[in-house]
Amino acid sequence: MAERMISRGDSAAAAWLPDALPSSERPVNGDLALIEETRSGSPDAFLELWVRHVSSVARFTYRLIGSEAATHSVINEAFAAVMLDIARDRPDRHRIGLEPFRLSVYRAVADLVGHPLPSRDAVPAVLRGLRRLSPRLQSILWYRDVEAVQAREVGRLLGESPADIVSARSPALERLRAEWILTLLEDPTVRDSCAWNLRRAGSRSTGSLSWASTARYDRHQRGCSWCQSFGQDLDSPATALVREAVRIFTVPRSDSQPGMTPVATVDELR
Repeated sequence: MAERMISRGDSAAAAWLPDALPSSERPVNGDLALIEETRSGSPDAFLELWVRHVSSVARFTYRLIGSEAATHSVINEAFAAVMLDIARDRPDRHRIGLEPFRLSVYRAVADLVGHPLPSRDAVPAVLRGLRRLSPRLQSILWYRDVEAVQAREVGRLLGESPADIVSARSPALERLRAEWILTLLEDPTVRDSCAWNLRRAGSRSTGSLSWASTARYDRHQRGCSWCQSFGQDLDSPATALVREAVRIFTVPRSDSQPGMTPVATVDELR
């Protein structure tokens, strides 16, 4: 699904773009390389990051606050905060360089407007698993699956060919599955009986468990609703990733009761 602009924000978002560099002069580096160039003092590198991401950040911000005038101010402040974090070598503050660059700017926007994001311990397990991937694999899954960005555009953001992006998605999902399971195995709230099954999920799917272990695995699986639900999610980690990302970036209307119709979801960033 191609990215789309908000109906009222199309012209406004375009107006906020600085004068774009000619295509022949634009950096061909991916976002991570541009972050390093920014850290080294290159204003052109950060300008390119702005040009690449400002429209998506504008859409996200507008849906958080519902004001075009305020959106203009907030996105400027958010990008400025991120640029300062890069210059001061503070990647941990908005996870700059540790995750998709655009997601780091979303975090800066959320900070500025007071949109609550979960604490580190409260982040859903699938997103904690995502964080354990390399920034490249995180970016491929975030942009392709959560925001439904075309492979050609993701390739431009990462400095790779569209074919590289397409071929990397399946291994990225396999890695996400593995890291997701490891995250749960480290979670003290997961019951020992469930952890036993988690450790053997891969072997069970390939049929390499012993007869006794298979019987134990299946017996627990039949009686545990949590393991049944997780097993379904594990079959489609991309679906679970999108679902949890949407929950985090959903904002109740200011004039409605908590839990009512959202005005901003990750789905609307597409």
